[in-house]
Amino acid sequence: MKFNLSIAAALILLLLTGHVSAQLAQGARQTPTAPKERLGVSGPVKIGNRSYQLAWTSHPSGNYYKQEYLPQGEDLQHFEHLFSLEALSGKFNVKDVVGAKIAELNKAKASNPMVNYQVFEKDGEVLLDFLVSQNSPDGKQVYVVERNIQRYVPITDKNGKSAMVLILLNERAYNNNIAAFLKKMKASGDESRNALAAYPLPAITLSE
Repeated sequence: MKFNLSIAAALILLLLTGHVSAQLAQGARQTPTAPKERLGVSGPVKIGNRSYQLAWTSHPSGNYYKQEYLPQGEDLQHFEHLFSLEALSGKFNVKDVVGAKIAELNKAKASNPMVNYQVFEKDGEVLLDFLVSQNSPDGKQVYVVERNIQRYVPITDKNGKSAMVLILLNERAYNNNIAAFLKKMKASGDESRNALAAYPLPAITLSE
């Protein structure tokens, strides 16, 4: 699958997900006492058989919103499961944005054979399912393996604002748990992807 890249798409990519290795290295966000809900999705959010509660939100620029949700008992500093919603108001070409992400993954794959991805399209949406890792400098040890399932959806909110929404399911394993994580993913990896694909996107409302 080939996409035409643009400068705008590259800038959007920096906003939406950040660099893969940086995302792994930085870990999670600091948890505010009461995260401010801005997208009209306060939770809980049910994906498959797992329920997620709102844990952290951010609105760093006028048209960009991000909200993260965790299962009960998990910590943003060292989570194994995370669901997030991101929204960027305006009209965008979803394929351009996904194409920029794929270019990033291909660049990472050149030095990290663990990186892999699959792309699916349906009804104007794109779903990107990819695996990344954080390794030791010599590449002989893997510290963290992270699977990201990203669903890109163009929307119009109830106030008539156009936006692109990224629905993300993140699954992580650390150190000694990585082998079991990869084995389980190989045996039943479609379950998480199908669950996110089937998630009925609620009515998103962009607020201040």
